[in-house]
Amino acid sequence: MYVLRRRNPQTLVNPENFRFGDTYVLLKDGDEFLGRVRQSVIPGGQQLCWQLVKYGEWGTYSGPMGIFSKFGHFQYQSAFRIALVPGTGKQEFLNVGDLSDITMTGKLSEINQHIKVEQLAGGSRRATS
Repeated sequence: MYVLRRRNPQTLVNPENFRFGDTYVLLKDGDEFLGRVRQSVIPGGQQLCWQLVKYGEWGTYSGPMGIFSKFGHFQYQSAFRIALVPGTGKQEFLNVGDLSDITMTGKLSEINQHIKVEQLAGGSRRATS
């Protein structure tokens, strides 16, 4: 998933990401989404983990490259990942139910003109259209 990290409406979503498709789905309430992920049925022997992807520089980075790591030339992807660990090597699905009440969709090439990030009490943020 892409994480909105900037307030400048011209660069909320880096245009390099527009080649991944033509439509976006925006989570308007990340806390509610993660709450629903927590409530989903987790396959036996697995644990649910999530975090922002950390980016290391190719050629200078030394260390493990786990599921939450990528090389720096992918930093434009601004990724957030949800994973089941330790993993089984097979595809798994988490049923989080209907998300239509906390999402909006639109044309990906126009996303930066249609969304803004609002600061909420307590420091959290919410995306709106």
